[in-house]
Amino acid sequence: MIARLAAVLLVAVALAACAGPRPAAPYVEAIQAVGDLPEARLLDVGIGVFAPGLPPRGENPKDGVFEGVREAEGRYLPVQLRETLQNTGHWGLVRVVPEGAVGMGLHVAGQILQSDGEVLALRVSVRDATNRLWFTRDYQTGADANLYAESASLRREPYQRIFNLIANDMLAYRDRLNDAAVTEIRRVAELRFAQDLSPDAFAGYLEVRRDGQLVLRRLPADDDPMLERVRLIRERDFMFIDTLNEHYSGLHREMASPYESWRKFTYEELIARREIEQRAFWQKAAGLAAIAGAIAMDGNSNSAGTARTVLVIGGVELVKAGFQTSREATIHANALVELGRSFSAEIQPVVIEVQGETRRLEGSAETQYQEWRELLRAIYGVETGFLEGVPEVVAPGDKAVDG
Repeated sequence: MIARLAAVLLVAVALAACAGPRPAAPYVEAIQAVGDLPEARLLDVGIGVFAPGLPPRGENPKDGVFEGVREAEGRYLPVQLRETLQNTGHWGLVRVVPEGAVGMGLHVAGQILQSDGEVLALRVSVRDATNRLWFTRDYQTGADANLYAESASLRREPYQRIFNLIANDMLAYRDRLNDAAVTEIRRVAELRFAQDLSPDAFAGYLEVRRDGQLVLRRLPADDDPMLERVRLIRERDFMFIDTLNEHYSGLHREMASPYESWRKFTYEELIARREIEQRAFWQKAAGLAAIAGAIAMDGNSNSAGTARTVLVIGGVELVKAGFQTSREATIHANALVELGRSFSAEIQPVVIEVQGETRRLEGSAETQYQEWRELLRAIYGVETGFLEGVPEVVAPGDKAVDG
């Protein structure tokens, strides 16, 4: 009986020792372009701020989820994806864009499903300007723990694998499109911007199918002066978005050090907490097993009575140790909360000045962009003299769309 209980204790110790870091998945490189791609194959990409994945108001977030951290990550992670896509050479201009931005060939939307220093999980949707959904996929990867080691220089983002996977999936889908399909996406993106700027002037060029996809009905003439004016204003819009991207990049740089520290410490706390919780469980289990074994023993002999006493005392001590270890786990959980609060305090919104007005980046980028778009519409109206509400007419130089 004692031998069997000893075996139980050894198994408990072995299982507790199994707790620790989860093995990281093999690293995946982002596919790089070979040489310069033809201009006609390059699509501009707009990446929206990621949804933080927080529970509805009134509901308690899961352990390790801190509102301030998640909202900051929603701005940090798109910049990481932007840099990954830019570095591949497969795309045109890649920008982090505010809500409501139009005129991009592709739009990437993301949601944070999990981010705790050990695992990053994202849900990513990619849709082109014709409103064709390329894909919606969930991505998950473990952090490269070696990059958290103090002796290691951070050669790359600990979660870089996930951004490379997204980039490769986007490339695989684009490569399935022929040149005509890519050209149509580029044209529709331009006309969507034109329609947003002046709905009446550019009505009728695009048709919405039952499935919601946009198709070209006709194209403006190559020398259409209104389209030329739209292109000039579109360049101004891109310049404004570039200004916003400088601020997103600045936030990314300012976040880099505290965010890296937060992820590293959170990772270490999660591993320590998991090890402690497993050790506590098996300590309690082994203690209860020892007590149960003592009760079941035949107590007729003196040796059996002595063994029973030893097992009961040992079992009680193991159970007490298990509860003490559980208290240690609670201390680690509280440390996570403090880390989250500390990090949130370090990443206060950036104050920016655009168009002579000082604004906070958080919650104001989208609002300011909408104000900017209203200004562009006013500029377009002044420069062209076009009055909204004029009945649609087909200009003499309009071209039919082949096919």
